[in-house]
Amino acid sequence: MRSSRVVAPLLILVLVVGWAVPAVAQESPPAEAGSTAEVAPMEPAVVVQPPAKTETTQPWTYRYLVPLLIVLALVTVFGTVVQYFVRVVRGRYKPVR
Repeated sequence: MRSSRVVAPLLILVLVVGWAVPAVAQESPPAEAGSTAEVAPMEPAVVVQPPAKTETTQPWTYRYLVPLLIVLALVTVFGTVVQYFVRVVRGRYKPVR
């Protein structure tokens, strides 16, 4: 019981210090809105050209197989619901004449 009284404040202290350390570790203070100092723009060390756009066609699996599997899944779900109604729910009730 005594260790829990020590562990909780230490855990809170570690969390607060861990959260505050990155704020203290800044190299320079953040620039204020009224600051007149100009900041030189950074230039990249290596200029990378964007890749050329190529027209790609979808493989047959995406074009035919995926829609087929989606339709089969929907038909299976619909068939299961209808079968459940016909076999289970319909058998519970009998028409009164």
